[in-house]
Amino acid sequence: LATRVNRASSQTQLSKAAVVIGVNQPEGLVKLRAAASGARQFSNWLQTQGFEVKEFIDDVGPVKLDAIFHEVSTFVSRGTLDQFVIYFAGHGFLNTNYEFWMLSEAPSNPSETVGLASSVPLAYQSAIPTVIFISDACRSLPSTLGISSAVPNSIFPSPAQSTDQDTAVDQFFATRPGNAAFELPVDQSTAMFEG
Repeated sequence: LATRVNRASSQTQLSKAAVVIGVNQPEGLVKLRAAASGARQFSNWLQTQGFEVKEFIDDVGPVKLDAIFHEVSTFVSRGTLDQFVIYFAGHGFLNTNYEFWMLSEAPSNPSETVGLASSVPLAYQSAIPTVIFISDACRSLPSTLGISSAVPNSIFPSPAQSTDQDTAVDQFFATRPGNAAFELPVDQSTAMFEG
């Protein structure tokens, strides 16, 4: 996550920011043990690296799409970010090549999901030099009609105007398409789990 060299034409101080999402319990899905705690650990690490972090973690309250979209839009509209990280830990699925993350009210509310295929193209238009998506989630196929009805929503805003800024978008996944990610015990002597 090394910051790229600042744009020569920019006279403002560029910065690093992150939106960290951790959802242990979407409605009707198996409760995870370490999505929320893993997201918080990653958030803490990002802060030690100089990132301004906004957390959406369901051990505090429900994680909602509108709140995430608003925060991402706020960061994008600053025009001073050099690097922007989006991190998700929780249930994820792959449906007809659309990656989506389940938020607190999903899958009963099919609109409460984040779609990578919807977010990545708009991230390219964000005028932020480096955008990084990190998905600590399964990429398995939906097993129910409710999950397969999920709507892959963007968390990035549509640009108000075109930009000449080149944006690199990196994506890191916990697993290959069609596979599950697992929570495993750190060792046999502790009850704590890690994603």
